[in-house]
Amino acid sequence: MFPPDKTTPIVLPPEAYYPSLAPYVQQQLIEAAETESKQADAALKTANQEATPAAKTAAGPLDTGTADTAGIKSSLAGRIATAAKRRLESVKARIAADNAKYASPPSPDANELAIAASKADREASFAQALVDVAKAELKRVAAAVALK
Repeated sequence: MFPPDKTTPIVLPPEAYYPSLAPYVQQQLIEAAETESKQADAALKTANQEATPAAKTAAGPLDTGTADTAGIKSSLAGRIATAAKRRLESVKARIAADNAKYASPPSPDANELAIAASKADREASFAQALVDVAKAELKRVAAAVALK
């Protein structure tokens, strides 16, 4: 029925098997990360504006929960902004590394770009871990204030 051993390979462009190489996909990834970073910066600005009056209005040692909560919220917003910036850097580094790797012929600095992208990804993951720690600390302080 089928002719024996008459298969021929089909050469596909890299975008066919790795869709993240498509320019519109890369642009969407960068735009999403930039939007997240801008929103995090706006939230940080708001949190810092709210933290200053809360620290001033703490009546005394028994009212430190309000100041603590405001300070931790401000710290959390700062960590979220840092994590968003690290994710943006990671996305850009990964795109540069992928473009270098899948170029025809591959770029001579593809390996260095891949190492830089890996480092940027680890830094983004670490920044997100710091966000998670700050969220847990905020929950701890909120629980302590609720017990008072």
